[in-house]
Amino acid sequence: ELATGIVTGTVMGNSGPLQGAQVRLNQVQEGGSPRANVAMAFSVSMGGDDDDSEVQTMEFSPGQTTATTDEKGQFRFQDVPAGNYEVKLIHKGYISMTPDAKEYGGVGQMDYGLLQMEAGATLKGRVVGLPSDDEEPGTMSMKLLEIRDEEDNRVQMSVLRRKNEFTFQDLKPGAYYLLLSTNDEEHRSDMIQVKSGNPTQFTFTL
Repeated sequence: ELATGIVTGTVMGNSGPLQGAQVRLNQVQEGGSPRANVAMAFSVSMGGDDDDSEVQTMEFSPGQTTATTDEKGQFRFQDVPAGNYEVKLIHKGYISMTPDAKEYGGVGQMDYGLLQMEAGATLKGRVVGLPSDDEEPGTMSMKLLEIRDEEDNRVQMSVLRRKNEFTFQDLKPGAYYLLLSTNDEEHRSDMIQVKSGNPTQFTFTL
């Protein structure tokens, strides 16, 4: 019979425990690559005492297994088989994080302890100087906007909204630039210092 056990942890924000954070439990192979989906039953318990806990049962599928933290910032995965696991933490307004994977023997309880999430930064603005579809009758172009860090790594990608507006959220504070692709053309902005707190405003003039 396959041994199973419990995986727990507590998610903290800037001002204390984070309620409502999404926690994804992923099983990884040697070398860190995600394991193929394995159909196994498990339950997720969210709450304090066992008697008062809300328990959800769903199919165990690494990469899709999720729980939500309670008012104490706690999460709990129950009936987890042995394996190498990582958790990914997601919460609006905070930077998603994935702590180092841990090996679990499938017996007893493995606690990730206190997991601190950092408040994210937001970049908002609009692109000026792009011809609109109204100005070029009969054409419709896909306007893809990327935000990249100082090392030229793509951080996020978005399609421009109406009026060529954009919003990038949950960024690490730091320096970024925007890369706009329209058909066969690319446009690169100056470097932008994005800070936490109030959204950083930027007008990307072509």
